[in-house]
Amino acid sequence: MTKPDPSSNPDSGSDLIAPPPGRPYKSLITLVEKYFSAHGDSHEGLGYPKPDGFHERYRVFLDVMKLRPESEKPVKLLDVGCATGVVLDEIKSLGLSDISYRGVDLSPLMIEKAREKHPEADFVLGDPFDLKELWEDQPDYVILGGLFQCRLQMSQEEMTDYMVRMLRLAFTHCRRGMVFNVMSVHVDWQREDLFHVPFDQMADLLQANLNRNYVFRADYGLYEYAVYIYK
Repeated sequence: MTKPDPSSNPDSGSDLIAPPPGRPYKSLITLVEKYFSAHGDSHEGLGYPKPDGFHERYRVFLDVMKLRPESEKPVKLLDVGCATGVVLDEIKSLGLSDISYRGVDLSPLMIEKAREKHPEADFVLGDPFDLKELWEDQPDYVILGGLFQCRLQMSQEEMTDYMVRMLRLAFTHCRRGMVFNVMSVHVDWQREDLFHVPFDQMADLLQANLNRNYVFRADYGLYEYAVYIYK
């Protein structure tokens, strides 16, 4: 069982979870920006080789709000790893209202494009482990889409540690719940550079580090699954 060190991050404020030592997840930004530079604001530019299911994934993320609807409006939604604001694209496409959206990403290229597309929206450049002010606003829901699918040179243990620390950070500071996705083990083959997590292992991680109020979704046709977890 992976349980990260609960000590705070001395550079970020006493109520933040410490990032993994060395922050190995930052290497993912180089890969993402390589795809984006080659393919622009598209499914390929965001690291997804096929268009199939691309938009459905983001609609599944937004469905986290349906199972625990918030009575107070607008609903505050924080999109961690927002890339070019694709979640906000879907919010507008679906005609959803009463959502106060905020996005954060480590990539300057992504944030620049997101701000170009949605000049009215609030996009923050930086590492969520460092941004105390990002969490002080206490979002109702947090989306962590695509953060835990590709691990590159990170070991399975390092990726698990990163995921658990990020989930604990988001869950500690959200009011209602959050959603994230990982690769399934029920595939034709498992790629060494991707992060495949069995359902039972994920359930153990959630119960040990967060709580038992979770839902697994694998009904949207991709070789991954989404997890909703609620307060």
